[in-house]
Amino acid sequence: MKHKKQIIFFISLLSILILIPNAQALSISPAKVEILFVPNAEHTITLTVANGHNTDVEPYKEGPLAHLVTFEEKKTFLTTRGQFTVDAKIKLPEYLEPGPHSINIGVRQVPKKEYGRPAITAIVAVSPKVTIWVPYPEKYLEASLSATNPKLGEIAYFTAKIISRGEQDIASVSGNIEIYDSLGNKKAVVPLTTASDLSTGANTELYAELATTNLNPGSYKAIAKINYDGKYIEASTYFNIGSLDIEILNITTVTREDLAKFEILVKSKWNDDIEDVYADIELISLENGRTLATLKTPSITLKGFKTGTLTALWDAAGQDPGNYEARVTVYYGDKTTTRTIQYELEDKTLEFSLVGMVVVAIALIIMFSFYFVMRSGRLTINPSPRRKKRK
Repeated sequence: MKHKKQIIFFISLLSILILIPNAQALSISPAKVEILFVPNAEHTITLTVANGHNTDVEPYKEGPLAHLVTFEEKKTFLTTRGQFTVDAKIKLPEYLEPGPHSINIGVRQVPKKEYGRPAITAIVAVSPKVTIWVPYPEKYLEASLSATNPKLGEIAYFTAKIISRGEQDIASVSGNIEIYDSLGNKKAVVPLTTASDLSTGANTELYAELATTNLNPGSYKAIAKINYDGKYIEASTYFNIGSLDIEILNITTVTREDLAKFEILVKSKWNDDIEDVYADIELISLENGRTLATLKTPSITLKGFKTGTLTALWDAAGQDPGNYEARVTVYYGDKTTTRTIQYELEDKTLEFSLVGMVVVAIALIIMFSFYFVMRSGRLTINPSPRRKKRK
């Protein structure tokens, strides 16, 4: 069973390795084609193909509407290395259901034959996204929203792309953009520019601006609420103000015997939770520049605009006393914050020696005092009184 899995993995990996260079060698343009449906209309799509290998390629068509596509007979099979064009003709029917319809039209490699049969190999195919749009009854607007990610204090810019997908023309379009923070609180409302006289298939863009001076850094949601001739549509997107940032407020150290404790107080400058926050502490000798140890704290989740503590313990037993540089690096997302402090590892041996000497000195003083008192006779020990014998 184990060997079978290894064989399957090897075959899959080999297929990928074969497929990657082949995919890079075959390309097609345009990448996207949209056709507005008109009953019985004819359209010709010219595909520009670049073939970087000496492999045969052929045009192909797939999908429920593939029967509507035909290729020029003389270009049914292509053996050209380099760049060439393929014309695909589409004959639309009398009726299609309203909405988008996709067709796969492109070119693909022709498998080489070995011993009269097609060889087993990865087949590369490339095709643009071809969509036939059939207008919806009456008026219908499609919208999408995008936004910039400004620094704090700069202007955020919004773009609402709209396109008329209905049979009837749209006289006017207007709307607003509502801004919400990560907790769902509405923070601002800004107006969109307007548009008018959109015929079937026509598209345009609406714009809005937001001043971020009075907003906190963080992640926000923008919802565009668009009115077109009494009908409504919404589009949304997310954007950031400022950048993800954590500040190191303070670093404290406490050493008891041979165990040193580092506590790093950090504060979030972001309005949402920051997960997987941790720190590395590199202890570097100021005497010779040697790294004595590298510590890592457990991870925490830092709440929006809140503080948290990262803690690391270091067993300093057997380490040389002296002055060290503690270089602290806090990791969060794809960013880091660094701060450096001076750390002194004290000589505990000398401390314990002094304590021992004090204890011995006190003991000697007590012993000599007792001896001199006994010698001077100031301390008398009375024996137990004896009972008189009866006559």
